Amino acid sequence: MHPLRVSLFALLFLAVLGLSQEAEALNQVPQLHNIDKVWQEQGIYGEGVTIAILDTGIDNDHVSLDDMDDNQFTNDWKVVAYYDAVQDTLVCSPCFPGESIDSGSHGTHVAGIVAGTGAGDTASDGTPHIGVAPNAKLVNVLVCCDDFEDILRGMEWVTSNKDEFDINVALIAVSIEDQFVLSDSNISAFQNASRSLIESGIVLVGPTGNEFGGITAPYSSVGVLGSINEVVTVGALDKYKNLAPYSAMGPTDYGIIKPNVVAVGGHISAPDAGSGDGYTTKSGTSMSVAVVAGISALIIEANPDVTPNEIRIILETTSEYRWSNNQVRPNNEYGWGIVDAYNAVNSAGLLSEFKHIAPSHSTQGSMYIVNYTKLETEGWNLTPMRYQVVVGTGIYFDMLNTDEQIVCNLEIDFSKVVEGSDYCEENAYFFFEPGNFSLIVRMQIGDSYTLPFYFQVEVIELPDLYISTIDFSHGNPSEGDVVTINATIKLLKMNVTDNFEVTFYLDEISNTTVIGTVGINGTSLEWGIENQHFVSVNWKAINGNHTIYVVVDSTDIIYESEENNSFSKVILVGSDEGIPGFGFAVAIMSVGLIARARGEI
Repeated sequence: MHPLRVSLFALLFLAVLGLSQEAEALNQVPQLHNIDKVWQEQGIYGEGVTIAILDTGIDNDHVSLDDMDDNQFTNDWKVVAYYDAVQDTLVCSPCFPGESIDSGSHGTHVAGIVAGTGAGDTASDGTPHIGVAPNAKLVNVLVCCDDFEDILRGMEWVTSNKDEFDINVALIAVSIEDQFVLSDSNISAFQNASRSLIESGIVLVGPTGNEFGGITAPYSSVGVLGSINEVVTVGALDKYKNLAPYSAMGPTDYGIIKPNVVAVGGHISAPDAGSGDGYTTKSGTSMSVAVVAGISALIIEANPDVTPNEIRIILETTSEYRWSNNQVRPNNEYGWGIVDAYNAVNSAGLLSEFKHIAPSHSTQGSMYIVNYTKLETEGWNLTPMRYQVVVGTGIYFDMLNTDEQIVCNLEIDFSKVVEGSDYCEENAYFFFEPGNFSLIVRMQIGDSYTLPFYFQVEVIELPDLYISTIDFSHGNPSEGDVVTINATIKLLKMNVTDNFEVTFYLDEISNTTVIGTVGINGTSLEWGIENQHFVSVNWKAINGNHTIYVVVDSTDIIYESEENNSFSKVILVGSDEGIPGFGFAVAIMSVGLIARARGEI
C-alpha cells in the first residue's frame, strides 16, 4: 500500500468541511448539464466505453466502484485494470474489490463522478449519487505524486495499452506545475506524451487548474496540461452555473483562448475512499473535468466512430454560451460555454460522414481573418477565430477534405443578421449591417449533419473609394534599393466621374513627405468590390523603420466617413551590412484608407 502523500494539498480540489448543507448530490449535476435527459430519453449511460483515471488511484472496495450492476454475485468488475506507474507494475486485470487502491482520496472521488453506480449512502432526500456515465468501465492508473516521471510513464502506458483495454477517454486532474518544478524539457516531454495519447484516438480531458488566495483567479493562469491546444480543457462552475472564483482562466502562455468548456465543480458529493459506502464533498476543477470526461463517454456510446478532435468540437459548439466581461465566444473565462450533454450526444449521433464545413470565400472579395484583441478577451491571445467582411458581403460555406458537391441545408444559430437560400454550394448568406456577429453553422445532409462550425464575423463599412492593399516589391530591402510600392484601389459605387490622384507618403502625411503621386482617370474605373485597380511608385529605400501611407485625393470627392479611414504599412530597411531583426515588411493596418479632398492635407 502507498502511504498518504503530503503533497496531496496541491491536487486540484478543495476538501469542503462543515458545508454538508451546500453539498450537491450527483443527481443535481446531471440536471444542470442535461445528462439526465440523455439517460432518460436516449438510454445512453456510457456502455462500451472505458475511461482511464490518471490520479492518486481508485478504491474499488467502495460499493459504487466495485462492479457494474451492484450485484455481488456477478463478476462484472468496474475497474478492468490497475497500473501502478510508481512501481511500473500492472497489479490486476480485471480487479476484484479491494485489489485496486487509492493512495489518497482524490482519484476515488473523481472516478465516482465519472462512472460511479451510486450504490452506498444517499443524499438527504434519498437520491443516489450516480456518476455521469455509470455503465462505463474504469482503468486505475496511479501516478501521483512522487515523481514527474511517474506521470509520463502512466501516460505512455495508457497510449500503449489503448487496444488491450479498449480505452476511449483519459482524465488527468493532477496539478503538475504545483507538484513538481518543471524544466523546459519536462514540459516538452509532457506535451509530447499528451499529443501521442490523443493521436492514438483517446480523448484527453484536463483542468484549467485552481488558483486560490485572491477574490478571483487571474487571467493567464491555466496550467501546463490545460494549455495544450488539443486537450479538452475544463473550467469550474458553482452550483448556480457561475464561474467559480478559483477556476483558472486563459489565455495560455502561447496566446490561446482557454478553457474549451466549463462544468459544475463546486460542492460535489462522490465516493469517499476507505469508507466502503460513504460519500464526501469536494470542489475544484478536477470535479469539473470528471463531469466532462463522463459526458465524453456518453458521446462515444452515441457514435463510436467519433474522433477526439470531433468530440472537442462537439462539446464546444453545443455548449450554452456564457461570457463574463466581454461578449465574445470563445472567451478566457467560460471558453465556448457550459457543456450540454443532451445537445452534444444528439450532435454526435447525427454526425455525417461529410464532417467538416468552413466559410470559403466572399461574394465581394476576400475574407480577412483577424485576431481577438486583449480588450475583447481580457487577456493577451493570438487566437484567430473570426472573419472580417464588408457590409453587403455574402459568405459561401463549403465542405472540407472532399470534392463532393453537396446540396444541403444550413442550420444557423444567431442568424438574425443573415439571409440566403438553403443551398450552400450555390448561394451565400449576406450581412447587411456593421457589427460583430456570432454564428454556428452546420450542414444537413439527408438525415445527418456535419460538425458544427462556429465563427464570428466582424462586418465593416468601407468608403466608396478606397485603398484595399499595399505591397512592396522587396521583401528584404537594403538601404539604397529601389522598392516599388504597389497600392490597390477599389470603387464601390459609380460616383467618381472626374480625375483624381493617389499620393504616397513616407512616415507622415504632409507636403514635405511625398514619395510620389499618380493621376487616375476616374471614368476609366470599373466599379464594384470585385474589381481592383493598381497604382505604383518607386522609392529609394532609406535605412530604418518606416511607415508608408497612401491617400486618395479626389477632385470630385464623394462623401466619405472619416472613421477608420487610414491605410498604412510598415517596411523595415536594413543597411548594406545588415541589421539584426531588420530586412522584412510587416502589415500593421489592413482595413481602411485615406480618402480626402484636395487641400485637406
